[in-house]
Amino acid sequence: MSFETFIAKRYFQFSGNRPPLLTFLIRISLFSIAISVFALVFVLSIMEGFEKDFQKRILGFRAPLLVVVQADQDISTLEEDLKR
Repeated sequence: MSFETFIAKRYFQFSGNRPPLLTFLIRISLFSIAISVFALVFVLSIMEGFEKDFQKRILGFRAPLLVVVQADQDISTLEEDLKR
């Protein structure tokens, strides 16, 4: 029997030496944790989708700043030109 199966059986089964109320509370707690993890994953995936959609609509396919260097222009002076 694997460790995970042992832990699952230990906390999900009724046992003779544990009060039924305690078993009920354990099950409610585990169910609440599972729902919370599901909600967290769901909200994070929705927010990631909104973020990508927002960036796509606002920024489009072009960056806010586009630097174009002509073939005859010296690149070493580009940094000085950007500081102006």
